[in-house]
Amino acid sequence: DGHMMTVIEADGTLCQKSTLTQLPMAPAQRYSVLVKMDRPVGNYWIRASAQGSANPGEGHAILRYVGAPSKDPKTTPWPVPGTGFYNNPKLYNGNTQPKPLVPEPVPKNATKVIDLVLTEKTTGGPGYFFNGIQYETFNGNTLVVQPRPEKYIYNIKAGDVVDVVVRPKPGYNPEIYFVHPMHLHRHDFWV
Repeated sequence: DGHMMTVIEADGTLCQKSTLTQLPMAPAQRYSVLVKMDRPVGNYWIRASAQGSANPGEGHAILRYVGAPSKDPKTTPWPVPGTGFYNNPKLYNGNTQPKPLVPEPVPKNATKVIDLVLTEKTTGGPGYFFNGIQYETFNGNTLVVQPRPEKYIYNIKAGDVVDVVVRPKPGYNPEIYFVHPMHLHRHDFWV
């Protein structure tokens, strides 16, 4: 509450600086920000809220200046930005998303194409399929290499440019299927 923050990194990619009062984030997205500590000595709430979520809620942390008493803040949040906040073209210096600090050109030719047809279970709880193979969360020890069937493996050489095409199964019904079950972190990609 009451502080400005400057976005400097988004999902592992350094980006052009943008100074904001609130930072819209998609699920599982990660940012690095610098907070300008220019308010009077005191305690301030750091708020995180789930907007438009099936399970809305708010998380809190305390930003405490050196010399402030050890007690809960009495600060109030920035005004709620309202509809369109997440696609506001003024958020990031005239863009809806942060721009890379050093843009990389789009590769010209793919050396490999991977076509993934996405489907979702419609009964019996959540479940997703790529090319008819159900996604399974790995619950084992990540230090132990466990053999996986060949159907899970795509062999890619260092330096390959891979086009990964993710598309819904024909007959996709957006009222039944979820938007997507996966997130990419720390990978540069072009859409």
